[in-house]
Amino acid sequence: MSKEIKSLADELREAMRGSPENDIKPKAAERPPPQQKVKVKPLQTSKTQDHASLESLFTRIKAHKLGDEKLLIRLQPNTIKLLKQLKIDQSIDMNKFISFALHDFLKGNPALITYIKDSLNQFDL
Repeated sequence: MSKEIKSLADELREAMRGSPENDIKPKAAERPPPQQKVKVKPLQTSKTQDHASLESLFTRIKAHKLGDEKLLIRLQPNTIKLLKQLKIDQSIDMNKFISFALHDFLKGNPALITYIKDSLNQFDL
């Protein structure tokens, strides 16, 4: 009737091996309830509608005029790859696309332009 002293590592090893003397099974009340998966359906849009809106966007980008100023920017490699693919597919220059995107962003966020102008007016240059 001598009881052996076992380390925690020994007890865990036996439990992992599935020894019958130290079979550790959680009680049903201790188990968390299974999570129910909720399926979200994507919005159904017409492919022809998407195609028409993309063609409209490409037309607007191609009509965009570049300015005279030059600017060196750094982009991530995956962005450069995407811009090169767009150049091959739609004959849209990278500079024209970036210029259009920035122009469109600023036009869509006039509060940003106002903030920049107001912050510059606070400084006496």
